[in-house]
Amino acid sequence: MNWKQVEGFHAAANVKIAIHYNTSKDLAQKLADKLNAVRADSAIIVQANLLKKTDIDRMVKTVLENFKGLDLLVRENKIWFCFRLCFV
Repeated sequence: MNWKQVEGFHAAANVKIAIHYNTSKDLAQKLADKLNAVRADSAIIVQANLLKKTDIDRMVKTVLENFKGLDLLVRENKIWFCFRLCFV
């Protein structure tokens, strides 16, 4: 799936998207801004070095604070479908 497909998926389905980045904040923010212009508060960016447990914990906490569940996680160069992953 590429960025255009993410935008299409976002437009077609009522999903919330967390966009992960480690160092590419500008690119992540650009995509989030584009998605939020279509549907407000539907995308967030989250910085984390996935080699650091504290960063991963912070990323999960940020997602939970913003969304009750997660539909799609965009991780820099990969896109993971979570299929309505809900955190209890």
